Amino acid sequence: MLIFEKDIKVPLDELYDFMSDFSSKINDDYIYDLFCKAKNEIVLYSFDNNLEPDINNCPCGLIYNVDYKDNEMNIYIMFIATKYKFRNLGYASIFIEEFINFIKNKYVTESNNNKYNKINIVLDSIMEAVTFYEHIGFKWVRTDKYNEIFNITDNSDYEHFIMVYQLLFDIK
Repeated sequence: MLIFEKDIKVPLDELYDFMSDFSSKINDDYIYDLFCKAKNEIVLYSFDNNLEPDINNCPCGLIYNVDYKDNEMNIYIMFIATKYKFRNLGYASIFIEEFINFIKNKYVTESNNNKYNKINIVLDSIMEAVTFYEHIGFKWVRTDKYNEIFNITDNSDYEHFIMVYQLLFDIK
């Protein structure tokens, strides 16, 4: 079950602490900066099936934002991680597939009149996760197009793998 920030009943600083515990490979300052940007959305995956889930029962989380250009939309996943004790149990696969379905349902409906013929879901992966995202349908792209969005510089601490999941639609 996807849980969105507006439905999470904990103070923002507690949610920040919770999200920063997901991964030791991601700088806490980077996560803090993501929390400070108003257009970023926070989503957790919970295996609780109630309206007020316990965030401690959330094995996965992500932070994303949306950018529109012409009839193309880019969904940037700025942070995505699974807690260590929940890895290799299938939660991350379920989470990302539910997120992709959420994007399809939210942005490709009759009410939107299919005004976007292309939706890209873009993320910056660590090397260890590239094959995981490829299995779901993300493709590895070689471009500097996303460097500014993901704060990629020549002196970055680790190698970046930009992955794109593309949804294409016929505009009617």
